[in-house]
Amino acid sequence: MSEGMTSTIEAFAVDTENRTKFEAALSERNKGLLAKGLSEVNVLIVGCGSVGSYMAEKLIRAGIGAMTLIDPDEVEPYNLTRTTFKYDDIGTLKVEALSVHLKAINPWSSIEVESEKFEAVSKQKLKDYVQACSLIICGADDKVTQGILNRVASYHDKPMIVPGLYQGAKGGEVVMVLPGVTPCLECTVEGRSFTATQTEETVGRQTDYGTGRLEGEIALGCDVHHVAGIASKIALSLLSLMLSGDKVEIGKFILKPLQDKTNYLTLGMTPDYWLFGEVFQDVPGQYAYQSLWIQAHTNENCCVCGDRKLELDPIDEIATELDVEGLSTQLGDMNNEFV
Repeated sequence: MSEGMTSTIEAFAVDTENRTKFEAALSERNKGLLAKGLSEVNVLIVGCGSVGSYMAEKLIRAGIGAMTLIDPDEVEPYNLTRTTFKYDDIGTLKVEALSVHLKAINPWSSIEVESEKFEAVSKQKLKDYVQACSLIICGADDKVTQGILNRVASYHDKPMIVPGLYQGAKGGEVVMVLPGVTPCLECTVEGRSFTATQTEETVGRQTDYGTGRLEGEIALGCDVHHVAGIASKIALSLLSLMLSGDKVEIGKFILKPLQDKTNYLTLGMTPDYWLFGEVFQDVPGQYAYQSLWIQAHTNENCCVCGDRKLELDPIDEIATELDVEGLSTQLGDMNNEFV
């Protein structure tokens, strides 16, 4: 064996030893709470803004070992109020800046980045990313990408978590999608618009007519991160449940909602927001930070999770040059408005 190869193997052995020590130290303060094996888990995050970047950091700090980040945008000054980015990141691609940030937390983490919209990435890469991941997090802020991810998660049998903020971040939601267990994203949120008409509050957000993306919202970063933090705990609970069942504490957290088929968590961050004031009006000690776990139902005619399930891989239907208008027509008018 050559001297160069020997030194390379010795360096690798030292690096592996350091990684083992680091991972043990990293988990010291949450020992027994999370499942073992998170360092081998890959999470796909689509949309690396206020929700996606925050969740990426929390998951890496919890021991997730691999991530794929997809987002086409650059960091803007206004992003600094509610993301993990800093001044020096302005003008840099979000995925690149976030990758550097995550590697600074755990240099042994594996981070793949794509500076394109999800539907613009090559088909083979998308299939590889989806097949390699254990969980999809949808932080995308346009209806087309949300709809595509809903179909992709269902077809490839991948669990997905979709956090969202309502107008002004006065409230928000976290949707868990587990193919074969829960309704899909579209079925889960389709009742929100009806519920909203029964109150004076608006829970939707304005969409830019030209791009289909959500318009920038005036909101406090702490309110955005309140929802993202809850979504992060749900993600860790779901991953731990898949790895170790209910043998670890956090795995039990999401077990009851799944058993009750309440995969739709709604949140209010301001006093008596939306329907919370009516629901909790006779309950003492209620103010802001209220929540409801809601049971959703599958629409039997849904082409994603109903009787008309998809037979073809949605990724194969994504053209190299996406016809956004045509795809929007196919997906229909989704009423979900997410950050």
